[in-house]
Amino acid sequence: MSSMKKNTTCVLTLAGLFTLAFLLSLHVQGDAPSIEEQGDAQNKKLGITPDQAKTLRARSKELEQEVQMATKSPEGVAKLQATLRQAIAHIDAASTPVASDGNKLPSSFVDLFSPKNSTMDPPETSMMKSGFMGLKADNLSDQQTLSTIWMVMQSNPEIVLPLLQERAATLPPTAADYMIYGFSLEGLQDAPTDNLENKPDQVALPQGIGLLNLSHAKNPIYRLLAVRAVGFVEANQTNQVNFYSTFLNEPDPTIQTSAVIGLAGTKTPATLAALQSFQAAAQQNGNTRAVKVAEEAIQRLSKKPQ
Repeated sequence: MSSMKKNTTCVLTLAGLFTLAFLLSLHVQGDAPSIEEQGDAQNKKLGITPDQAKTLRARSKELEQEVQMATKSPEGVAKLQATLRQAIAHIDAASTPVASDGNKLPSSFVDLFSPKNSTMDPPETSMMKSGFMGLKADNLSDQQTLSTIWMVMQSNPEIVLPLLQERAATLPPTAADYMIYGFSLEGLQDAPTDNLENKPDQVALPQGIGLLNLSHAKNPIYRLLAVRAVGFVEANQTNQVNFYSTFLNEPDPTIQTSAVIGLAGTKTPATLAALQSFQAAAQQNGNTRAVKVAEEAIQRLSKKPQ
């Protein structure tokens, strides 16, 4: 999805949850009634009643202030992190328990990705839907609170990194972890890139390099986030290849496939050999999707001098 279209879609996914002023503060251009109408339509699609929307709009002002304060002071950071932890605790207590599969992604998570086992992008509206993963109407405010990760991740990912590191050490994954992954990924994808045109040696969020430390997470959803974050925080493609290669023996097929997809997008003297190693490892693990991605990339690269 193009950045302009994606930014608009992502904002409108949350449109019913935020005030019109908040939408305008995110630089959404357009006729005000049109935005409100689209927000109302989105609310209906998400199963959010008019009364709930009213409450959420009021809450959005408080969240906007917390995000702004978090960018200005350590005290603001601490307050936002505490708010997020409280929302996570509420969601963990209220959501349907996820069947654990050890250090692999639960099948219920993989089934939510769209398209399955390909881009590993969560459906944009699922995380804000009333009743998502067994959550109650009372949890809509908590879901809304977690959506602030999307905003923070676009410019200040270091603010929420400690929270992600805490969750990365916990098992099994929960609905809150899935939502954190989804909102984090949306934020990375929506980070401003206007100043990066014709600058292939730069990335949108170098300050988010700490996200790559999640590659050692016990919780598999955060290992997947680390893989997906590489292209947004690490500009050096040799470093990218080295990072992806640490997932050569990744036990989770979805995460291993994502690493191969990322690796296939690099162009370094080491890329071809790394892909060949992944192809062999994936074959041994029976990961047919990763094998196919590696084979196609190898064929493409073998036709061109490195």
